Amino acid sequence: MKLLRIIAVYSRYAQQFYAARPGLAEQSYSLQKRILDQDHFGVGNSLSHGLEPLGYEVTEVYPTLEPLQAAWRREHGLKDGSAEDCVMAQAKEFQPEVIYFEFYDAALLQRIRSEVPSVRLVLGCEGSALSAGRAWRHLDCILSCAPESVERLRSLGVRSELLSHAFDGEIPNCLGPTQDPIIASFIGSIVRRNHFHIERERVLLELVKRLPVQIFSPTLGARWQDYVKVAAAGSAYLGMGALKAARLSEYAKRHSQLVQTAERLASVPRLPVNATLAKHMRPGVYGLKFYQTIHDSTISINIHADSSPKYASNMRLFEATGVGSCLLTDWKPNLDSLFETDYEVVSYRSPEEAVEKALWLLEHTEERNEIARRGQARTLTNYTFVRQAERLDEIICNNLGIGTGAGTQRRVAS
Repeated sequence: MKLLRIIAVYSRYAQQFYAARPGLAEQSYSLQKRILDQDHFGVGNSLSHGLEPLGYEVTEVYPTLEPLQAAWRREHGLKDGSAEDCVMAQAKEFQPEVIYFEFYDAALLQRIRSEVPSVRLVLGCEGSALSAGRAWRHLDCILSCAPESVERLRSLGVRSELLSHAFDGEIPNCLGPTQDPIIASFIGSIVRRNHFHIERERVLLELVKRLPVQIFSPTLGARWQDYVKVAAAGSAYLGMGALKAARLSEYAKRHSQLVQTAERLASVPRLPVNATLAKHMRPGVYGLKFYQTIHDSTISINIHADSSPKYASNMRLFEATGVGSCLLTDWKPNLDSLFETDYEVVSYRSPEEAVEKALWLLEHTEERNEIARRGQARTLTNYTFVRQAERLDEIICNNLGIGTGAGTQRRVAS
């Protein structure tokens, strides 16, 4: 079965990736793609390694990674046309049966559905903060790592399934020895608006009083316009309560004005960066540099977004443990179903307790190292892309009505 993943890429990562590799942008598509895969940005091609033994052929396309797309156009004689035209040509050549749409361009998705007849199923993805939903009506099922989002989507009449995050067990083998140890790190955005990262900021403000925390964040250097864009991307969350009983079609008509009003009423404008935290901030890190930074951190701090009030579900749980750092994470009721608390990871229930436990971990080296070792063993055993691929295969088969268990012999006719 052919599966095409259409993936968004942070513009800052794209700039850093090519700036660090002079001349790569002029190389062949296959070489650029191979080096991109080796950098392990986001999920990259890790999911394909789990799906291929189940009978899938997987290809990833990055619409906004212009040097890579330009190489594809050169090699396929596509001299003119937009970025959308290039993706369409790639989809038509590959003839996928399943689209995994990790992008937010509704017009592109609508065009794929109308012009690529091989497509039988289109999956989307959402995090804990739901997007504006413009592409939802073109999706057959939305996957999310966050049980809260699955519940909200289903309440709107949108088909949704839980697909937890996973970790690529090859990443530790790609990292170098620690050259510059980091005592404690936090990696992630800090969007200072309701339903985003207000609690995250509160925890970090307490931690930096007592610990030399390094914060690696794309927030550093952000303009207020950047925050308007981020807020808009997740603004549907704010109107979700009022829309719970609404049908998706009605929501699609009303969400823009209603949510913008809710956004204005629900959040007091703030400066993009807290002045106290800015002193501890470093630029955002991506790809293998991201994993190396976590690996080099004695303690990795995790703080879920405000849109995840009940469930531990974000990627950092598995990224930090996967590379062998000691994870200090905010407690959630389901955390013990993922890791054994204070044995494989360490949890806190308040900013003050986060400081207390961080200091204890720094003073107890042997215990801290054992916690990190056990956490890594749990992730490499239970939370790999092989496991995630099995779950995704189950979701695909259920949506296509073909049943699971046929393994590598299963092929679905177009």
